[in-house]
Amino acid sequence: MLLHFNVPLYRFFEKEQYANDMLLRGAVRLNTVRAFNSLENPQYKDIDEGGHFFKQDGSKGWTKVGNWDGPGPEIISSVTIRKRRIPDAWAFCGTCSTVSKAQKKYAVRIDRIFDFMRQLDYAMEQKFGEKLPIFFGPVSYYDLQADMFSSQEQPVYFAKQCKYKDDHEFRIVVLPPPPMIDNLQPETFILPEPSKVFSKPLILPLNKVKDDNN
Repeated sequence: MLLHFNVPLYRFFEKEQYANDMLLRGAVRLNTVRAFNSLENPQYKDIDEGGHFFKQDGSKGWTKVGNWDGPGPEIISSVTIRKRRIPDAWAFCGTCSTVSKAQKKYAVRIDRIFDFMRQLDYAMEQKFGEKLPIFFGPVSYYDLQADMFSSQEQPVYFAKQCKYKDDHEFRIVVLPPPPMIDNLQPETFILPEPSKVFSKPLILPLNKVKDDNN
């Protein structure tokens, strides 16, 4: 039996105009992944965006823990973690939770994620004349040192260090047409039927409540 819970997602904005543009006009703005390297607000700036940590096993096999001759636990003697740049892409960042530390004053709720994806796919095809690869899902959070003990690499575009874990981020990543990658700019796509996807949250984000009470 397959159970599916349609958990709403939230997109936060600093200005009410941007929230209304998305809610009423269906205007969905996708920034570039690397733009997060240079955001002015330190709360949202991430110098590691656009990078990917990968692992190289530098061991010559397995080694025992301790100096005894008998049986004992074995571990990989050394793993090197390196960082590489990945191709730039468009990213749409939301959150899975209203208690996200990434809150801003205004919000739009995405009630139907799969309808959202279908309309976004349609809007992109109308703009570029072709379908583009779209990936979406929650972000994986990890500790860089602890992660050295696992052979599994974190997913490209969908992994962030654990200091951002309270963002509860959900991300959409779109790979642009190849000629655009070297000088990628933010793009806005207009969804044809936003009323079928978006709604205005009945409960204000916590940050706005705090601001109004000050």
